[in-house]
Amino acid sequence: MARTPAPGRSPAAGELWRDPAGPCVDPPPAGAAQSACSFAGPEGSAAQAQRSANYELRAAPGQYLADLPGGAAGSLRGSESSPEERADPFAEAAQQARFGLSRGGLAIGGGYSTIEGPNAHASLTRSHFPGLGQEMSIYAGISRIRRAASVNFASARTFGDDMRFSSALFAVQDRAVGFADRFRTAPFRQTSFGVKMALQKELGPVALGLGLHWSRDEFRLRTGGACAAELLGSLVCRETGVRPRTVVTASADFDRRDSKSAPTKGYRIRMAHDITLPTGPYRYLRSQIGAEGYILYGDEWTIAVSGEAGGIWALGGRTAPLFDRFYLGGSSLRGFDLRGISPRLVPSAEEGARVAVGGDRYYSARVELAGRLGGADAQGLQPSLFVDAGSAWGVKQALDTDEQLLGNSRKPRVSIGAGLRWMTPAGVVRFDIAMPVIKQPGDRRQLFTLSVGQTI
Repeated sequence: MARTPAPGRSPAAGELWRDPAGPCVDPPPAGAAQSACSFAGPEGSAAQAQRSANYELRAAPGQYLADLPGGAAGSLRGSESSPEERADPFAEAAQQARFGLSRGGLAIGGGYSTIEGPNAHASLTRSHFPGLGQEMSIYAGISRIRRAASVNFASARTFGDDMRFSSALFAVQDRAVGFADRFRTAPFRQTSFGVKMALQKELGPVALGLGLHWSRDEFRLRTGGACAAELLGSLVCRETGVRPRTVVTASADFDRRDSKSAPTKGYRIRMAHDITLPTGPYRYLRSQIGAEGYILYGDEWTIAVSGEAGGIWALGGRTAPLFDRFYLGGSSLRGFDLRGISPRLVPSAEEGARVAVGGDRYYSARVELAGRLGGADAQGLQPSLFVDAGSAWGVKQALDTDEQLLGNSRKPRVSIGAGLRWMTPAGVVRFDIAMPVIKQPGDRRQLFTLSVGQTI
């Protein structure tokens, strides 16, 4: 799981962002190393994927996003929290103050988004160990929804020049923002610490990844007391406690785009599969596949089309925990709130809180017309028009008497909207306004999103 590899480092195989609770943001400039994480379509972000890389070996949609031991949506693009930002040629330099150290450096950054609120992060890196292309780093970040720290190691030449290895010790705490009807209410939280390792092999346009992730996950109520099923629901109360988890991830990425950070032509196909090992109570397989394509229209406009889908299958034990299930909303399906598209459990008591519990299945699609005023090489304003669609559904766990589910439907939710990215010397300002045109009972809407600088 650990996030933020140092500038220019390619994340190792299997480092796919899921989280569904934090957006993929500000990919690296053209020519820089590309993270294996972002499944987001036209605006998929590679930079957060990079940061997430040290953070998570897994992937989830809207949350595969990012993703972390907690996924908000489970998406190849990044579940919900996957803000879609294409590359800013000078974002890294503009958003972070760097103080040079011998063969390394200190990077300090921050930003704001409607999902994470204000955030800050820092990393200390030591790179270029004699002739081995190795790098070590320490990362820490904090926002309204997440606190994270990690110690990371990466080697660009392992068993040959085209084999990469990375590993990380990490500690992460996720607040359950977006699970309840009131967005900022976080009735529970998940704290995880563990280790992850990953290998990535490049074969021309194909990158193959294999990752191993072990974590100790603690799920508890924010108040620290006993869980009342009649108020929060039986599925939430069954999650409380401490459990170990070991996940093996296999991934493949076929990339034929003309640019990894700001593509205008070409296509990309990605897939990832997670399976738990019998070291804890969890037994499940989670699979995702995604594709995106780009067509240049004139000198200033690009038509981008993307889609992804995924599923979770129980293998005899406990299925995926709440943070790792599939949710959509936020940047993964604009016009809807973070985790705003999900089956929602209605507990038996009238005063109980409806809680998003995520789906076993999801799909999403996006069509976007994005421009760069002044031509492809110009900086400044970048407008876009888009249509987003998708759904997350499927809950097979048994419910208690008098409990029911809202929004547990595979019927598509659809939104239309417009966006604007403003490239400034201080960073990238992103603004989207979107309106749902098709929704289902229980869905939560969000008219606009704003992001300034980077997110963690």
